[in-house]
Amino acid sequence: MKSFLFCLVLFLTVISQGYSFDEFILMSDDLADHDQFGYAVDIDGDYAVIGAMTEDPGGLENAGSAYIFHWDGNSWTQQAKIIPDDHEEYISFGNSVAISGDLVVVSTRFADIGDSANAGAAYLFQRDGDDWNQIEKLIASDVRWGHQFGYSVDIEGDYIVAGCMQYNLEEANRAGAVYVFHFNGQDWVEEAILFNDDPEEHEYLGYSVKISGNTIISCAPGDDMGGDSEAKVIVFEKDGQDWAEVQELFMGDGDMMGMGESIGIDGDRIAIPASRQFIISGAVFTFERDNDSWVAGDTLIPGDIEGSWGNFGYSVALNGNRIAGGDIRNSPDGISNAGAAYLYTNTNDMWQETEKLVASDASEHDWNGYSINLSDEWMIVGAKNADHGEIDGGKVYIYHLAEPVTVTLEIPNGGEELIEGNQVTIEWAAEPAENIVQSIIEYSTDNGANWNPIGTTEDDDFDIVWNVPGVFTLEGLIKVTVETAEDGATDESDAVFTIIPIPDVTLTTLNGGGHYNTGDEVTIEWGVSTDPDITGNVIEYSTDGGDTWNYIGATQNENFEIVWTIPDLYSLYTVVRVRSIDVYDIEGYDISDDWFILTPISASYTFLRGWTFFSLPYLPNDNSVAALIEAGIIDDMPWDLFAFDMSTSYYRPEELFVGNGYMLTMFQDELEMSFDCSAGTEQVDWELDFGWNLIGVPFGQPLTVANQTVTHEGNPYSIATAADAYLCVPIFYSWSAVDSAYLIANTLDVWESYYFVALDTMDLNLFPAPPGPVPTASDDVPGTFDAWELTITATMDGKSDRLTTIGANVNATDGFDPVYDYPEPPNGNICQVVNTYFHEEDWLPDLSQNFCRDIREQMVEEEDSWTMQISTIRPGDVTLTWDEIFNTTPAGYEFEVCNPSSEQSIDPRAVDSYTFYNEDVTEITIRAL
Repeated sequence: MKSFLFCLVLFLTVISQGYSFDEFILMSDDLADHDQFGYAVDIDGDYAVIGAMTEDPGGLENAGSAYIFHWDGNSWTQQAKIIPDDHEEYISFGNSVAISGDLVVVSTRFADIGDSANAGAAYLFQRDGDDWNQIEKLIASDVRWGHQFGYSVDIEGDYIVAGCMQYNLEEANRAGAVYVFHFNGQDWVEEAILFNDDPEEHEYLGYSVKISGNTIISCAPGDDMGGDSEAKVIVFEKDGQDWAEVQELFMGDGDMMGMGESIGIDGDRIAIPASRQFIISGAVFTFERDNDSWVAGDTLIPGDIEGSWGNFGYSVALNGNRIAGGDIRNSPDGISNAGAAYLYTNTNDMWQETEKLVASDASEHDWNGYSINLSDEWMIVGAKNADHGEIDGGKVYIYHLAEPVTVTLEIPNGGEELIEGNQVTIEWAAEPAENIVQSIIEYSTDNGANWNPIGTTEDDDFDIVWNVPGVFTLEGLIKVTVETAEDGATDESDAVFTIIPIPDVTLTTLNGGGHYNTGDEVTIEWGVSTDPDITGNVIEYSTDGGDTWNYIGATQNENFEIVWTIPDLYSLYTVVRVRSIDVYDIEGYDISDDWFILTPISASYTFLRGWTFFSLPYLPNDNSVAALIEAGIIDDMPWDLFAFDMSTSYYRPEELFVGNGYMLTMFQDELEMSFDCSAGTEQVDWELDFGWNLIGVPFGQPLTVANQTVTHEGNPYSIATAADAYLCVPIFYSWSAVDSAYLIANTLDVWESYYFVALDTMDLNLFPAPPGPVPTASDDVPGTFDAWELTITATMDGKSDRLTTIGANVNATDGFDPVYDYPEPPNGNICQVVNTYFHEEDWLPDLSQNFCRDIREQMVEEEDSWTMQISTIRPGDVTLTWDEIFNTTPAGYEFEVCNPSSEQSIDPRAVDSYTFYNEDVTEITIRAL
């Protein structure tokens, strides 16, 4: 009596060689002893068909059955049990099965057709929803006794092929044949019967059969089955309406035992097993189509059974770039004849063993791998003798095959020399690209002992820009790890590469500030990172803001100092640069952090009190009247005029700013100034004949001078100047009364070559606005607009201040304006907070603003913005104007000036100013697109 088991599917995860495969264990819901469930298997899409050729449906002993299982997205469940409408005992229904879409074909090789016993038949079933219905019974047109039509079957699209291995020809008994059926749109009709062109007795053509497109292959095992001919596989192709033999595939007499017991074909590839190859392990032979012929390819033998007993290739399946082979006599972990399945993958036209899959519940004599098949996503393996408890009825194992991901690092892949700060595009390739979730990129500087993150990319984005770090190494590597939802893969550079840092130069003396005279000997010192070694250093100086550099000298190797004799020249804006070159010819440099002064021997500074002149060879570093008094150079008394000898060989700035609103201006053209000197008047008119505008004082605007008495004769009194003369005038400021006249008499004949400035007791600074920021050794911040700097001017009640060079490069200022904000206000230069000042004696700020972020940091696309908020505490309107830089919008950025209170918003590229009241807050926003 048979025992029955009511059980469907078990699910486990099998770990094999670092990969995980979801394993589903299938059993019929009426499993009984000796059913041979799994004798034949096939799978397509979400459906699997399983033959149990000795199952007893309805008590029909050894009649056989077939089972349909369906994948619902989470598990495989039995959907149907199918049997033929004319079922009989001992016909072995389910000895061969095949599925294609909604059609299943199941054969019974021992079916009796009329009086022809064991003639064989094949039954066709079609899915209708969840039901499977028999729609056709296929038999040979020339039915004969004992032919065993349907010994093997296959289906693809509109074609069904059936092997008839016992077919007798008049000239060759049991030569075998293959039947081809075609669906013509209404019926399945027999299209052809295929024979060997040169048949021999006992070839048994049809023992196994497969179809792919217009190609059919069938095994004729010959002497393996006791015949006289050698084993072979015959290839048939359809040309037009006819099928014809095109080639015989065989490997030679004696070595092909078990050849073709199960065969596979897909497109231009064929897999043929010889399960008793060399009477030891078994093997699978591959063939590739080469134009009109098939040529032998790789021979597959599992690495763990080569040279030992096995039946690898007892079953075989081929799908795309995968081959699966069963070995029913494999004894994993000493479990005798438990069986196993091997999976091979073709990569770069080479077949490689990928996995060995052993049932998670393997037991002795299961014969796992007796049948096998592949689809795009699944591998199905039959173990017809597998036990479940006391029931020896067979099992089927289905494995989910995620497409194995591969990754190949392309750049940098070894041997490169990468320079610090360079942007290197790392590139790699991964397959299948559509399965990639993310890629993780890392670098190592110690040949892979430790790894540092670079970044990640998503999906099929297979490149990333890497800013090369400043670390010296001869053992650099890149590693790319790609991840899918189920597994991953890693590739590293094939060889190490070199990272060369830019020498880190630090100037330690002559780094800004100070006053040096012709002939002084100054030691310039610096430090350099010495890995790799430094081969030489070049020392230079500039007097024009770094536009041109003048050679001082050079040192070799790690000699990091040099003595410089100050040249005979005049410069207010001098800096030194040191360039160090390493063994890789990579150069790093550093520049003085601030300006310093050079004074020639012939320079002189002249002071005037009344009509008495005082001359000095140079000014002290603290260029103030207080310093001169403290040094005993001049008396502590009010000074009317200050004159600076301007020989043509010296630097002649266009403007000199002396604090508290006084400016010295050089006139490029001749200038005539007329003064109304009528007795008792309190007003002086400044008449500028050449249309020249003072800052904030338009042409012809009068300036009020309290209690002013002009003692010189003449009315009006005129002074004419030549080109390039300097004259001091007040700006935005009321003059205070002093005892003596403000203009020198015309008896002073050196007018054309002097600066003039009226002095009270305020500090004095002779230095003009610098030609630009001190040159820097740093580069622009990556990811920001390149060297973009904005100048904004705020004006209120006749007073003005500038927020200068606010931008997104490393030289972005903190808002201190060296032109207007000098001396430096008490709260100083703090980080990136910008204060705006209107010029009052106590330096009280009227405007202030702050950043929501440091604009020198990198701005991230679609995330970051920089906002400058401007407000005032003093009643009145404030007008903001900006320079033309707004008209040259850097790529990838947008700008906006808005008043949140009034909800006004303007494009600064369309207008050049904006006015707001003291109670409002105005925001200027720069946004990364």
